[in-house]
Amino acid sequence: MQFLNPLFIIGLSAIAIPIVIHFFNLRRYKKVYFSDISKLEELAEETKRQSRLKHLLILAARILAIAFLAIAFAQPVIPPRENALQSGSTAVGVYIDNSFSMEGGTESGTLLDEAKRKAKEIVAGYSPSDRFILITNDMAGSQFRLLSPDEFSAAVDEVDVSPVSPSLSTVAKRLFAALGSDNCSDNRSAYLITDFQSSAADIEALPSDSATHCYLVPLQGTAQNNLFIDSLSFDAPAYTQGNVVSVAAHIRNSGSEAVENLQMKLTVNDKERAVASTDIVANAENTVKLQFTIDNNAILHGSVSIADYPITFDDEMFFCINPTSKIATLSINERTDNQYIRRLFGNDSLIAYRSCTANAAGYEDFSQYDLIIVNEVVTLQSGLAENLRSFAENGGTVLLLPSKEMDLAAYNRFAKQLRLPEFKAFFGGDVRVSHTNTSHPLYRNVFERQGNDFEQPTVFGHFLATPSSSTVKESLLTLANGDDLLSFTKCSTGGIYLLSTPLYAQHTNFGSMALFVPTMYNIALHSGKVSDFYHFIGNDIAISTKLIGNGNVLKIRALDGSSEIIPEMAGSADSRILRTHGNLQTAGNYVVATDDKVVEGIAFNYDRRESEMSFHSEDEIADAVKANSSLSLIKSTGKPLDQLIRSQREGKPLWHIFLVLSLLMLAMEIILIKSL
Repeated sequence: MQFLNPLFIIGLSAIAIPIVIHFFNLRRYKKVYFSDISKLEELAEETKRQSRLKHLLILAARILAIAFLAIAFAQPVIPPRENALQSGSTAVGVYIDNSFSMEGGTESGTLLDEAKRKAKEIVAGYSPSDRFILITNDMAGSQFRLLSPDEFSAAVDEVDVSPVSPSLSTVAKRLFAALGSDNCSDNRSAYLITDFQSSAADIEALPSDSATHCYLVPLQGTAQNNLFIDSLSFDAPAYTQGNVVSVAAHIRNSGSEAVENLQMKLTVNDKERAVASTDIVANAENTVKLQFTIDNNAILHGSVSIADYPITFDDEMFFCINPTSKIATLSINERTDNQYIRRLFGNDSLIAYRSCTANAAGYEDFSQYDLIIVNEVVTLQSGLAENLRSFAENGGTVLLLPSKEMDLAAYNRFAKQLRLPEFKAFFGGDVRVSHTNTSHPLYRNVFERQGNDFEQPTVFGHFLATPSSSTVKESLLTLANGDDLLSFTKCSTGGIYLLSTPLYAQHTNFGSMALFVPTMYNIALHSGKVSDFYHFIGNDIAISTKLIGNGNVLKIRALDGSSEIIPEMAGSADSRILRTHGNLQTAGNYVVATDDKVVEGIAFNYDRRESEMSFHSEDEIADAVKANSSLSLIKSTGKPLDQLIRSQREGKPLWHIFLVLSLLMLAMEIILIKSL
């Protein structure tokens, strides 16, 4: 036990007063003569002993009353066992979760209202000279500064719901870094006020900081049934006029009750294009497909929507489809173009076709192409091989058409780097294609449109592949002997298609078969750069510099003109990354534009992590923080946080106990005096 005002202990000397009064105020007895007192002697002796005992008890009560009162004024406390304050300044970081889930109701308002009230209680638990940092999910640059108590309270009043939903560990790392910058204080504490929604509260990943103790302040979130559009996927090789687009909407029912006849609507450029309905069982997901035909080559701004209450922020998902631009295709030849490739691509309005010899290929221009065809190049020189590898790993598509005379050693070195099938010899026998991989995107919907009854191609000679455990490939066209005629290998964000025979009539009839056109055309279409159909608010956006040119300032503008921001631009010479830094807050359709033109359409949606309305319990949180000594859980007790904080910082106060004991002693004294 310690005393906050130890000088008041001097007051204990006042116990001498009742002692002195006791000795100078002893009752003196007067003799009274009676004729016969033999029968009163025993009673008189007993009364005298009782009187002395009562006087001693009165003395003790007075002494204790004065002693307890002096101790109460000295403010005794039980000192904290841990996290005791050091001498010096104090900085406190407070995080208020202002995500959509904090709109849940409580008896006194929303969870966000309760969080703001608790944040102010935290400030009240510290001294006026202490400084505070307030951050929210937005984590704006202006938030990472020290505030006085009054400035902090004013900032808390301005906190509103935000669509941004970072993980709790990300928030804690940023808050700890802000508190530790420039050694701003000797005592550092952090408070995380949140509903601990399971999708964002990664408690096990919270950082440990020996210089900052972190207190978790859970709010009681309420689990609710919620029906929401989780994601959209699109199935079309190209997005041009006349193509049919299939939109697959993935609907999630996170509630405990089944939903029947859920109505869905697909809107494109403010016109209703398709409707559908579906049934979804409890805690399950269903996929519903809606289709529409592209009727022009304009940017398509659309959305898929449902109706669900009371949680509505995730009932609509916006998307944007930008028309497929010309697919830049380069054919690198040993001598001349392949006649089948030139005939198919040379005059197509969707493909910008160019050819050159291997010696004249400009490697520095590879990044400007979507598809590079390597046609019968006999020797893959190291420079060409390295630039093809870089091109594929950075999102480009390569189609390799081998030469019968090619340098197998040079090719196999290239193949080994990219885990392609390696060739060992050329086999001259006739073999027919026996299987087509219709599940691959290259052939998806091909047989639905054309049927599966056309004649399969035959090869009159092909390269045999060396079996290798390092090879990673997908077989697309498989020969009857088990070898591949056409395979695909993924390379980071790009890929390589490999034909196992030269594309000439003396080696295969593939070029003259019906399957050749959709195969090659889809390779080209899937090589085209398709912009992301939608983004989640808070994420970075990648955009090609081919669309914007150099030196142009980009703006992100709402389709209805209600808002406009200038994002930060960063990135390489081939692409730019746009960062909104929390300035974009509303889901919807937008355009990326310069001063004089629209570059492309873009859509933003609210993060679906907030849609799963499940929360960690206090017991789960307590178990998770046991392994991290820098974390403490403040359980819900109904007691104001400022009182808990003072108790933790200064120790448990005992003055009120001693004050009550002093009053009890005075009451005992009065009772004893009246009994005399």
